[in-house]
Amino acid sequence: MWIFTTHGFVSIVQHNGDPEMFQVKARTPRPREKFWPKSDIEVIKWADYRYRISIKKGPVIEALGSILRGLEYTSFKSQCEDSEEYHWTLVQTWGLLNELQISHELGRRSDGIHG
Repeated sequence: MWIFTTHGFVSIVQHNGDPEMFQVKARTPRPREKFWPKSDIEVIKWADYRYRISIKKGPVIEALGSILRGLEYTSFKSQCEDSEEYHWTLVQTWGLLNELQISHELGRRSDGIHG
């Protein structure tokens, strides 16, 4: 599962060796520092997601619930402008997803399907 938060992007997957745990992967250490500061971070220099934590599922689920319970903004990208690099990444991601939407809509129109 990919999750974009105002504190960074994480990929959360089932831990491959323990069904009670998740592995939370990130491109930067910031999400771990914000949401799971007591967790030991593993830095894997050759990995695509360099910063990883192995963590019980409960704290991950609680952190995600806390994020949702505290959500009050009406524009996600505007909440991320304090980090120019992350904001720019979000803008690019938005653009790619917008292209996906347009492609989908054009495909539906060419098939004569509307709605």
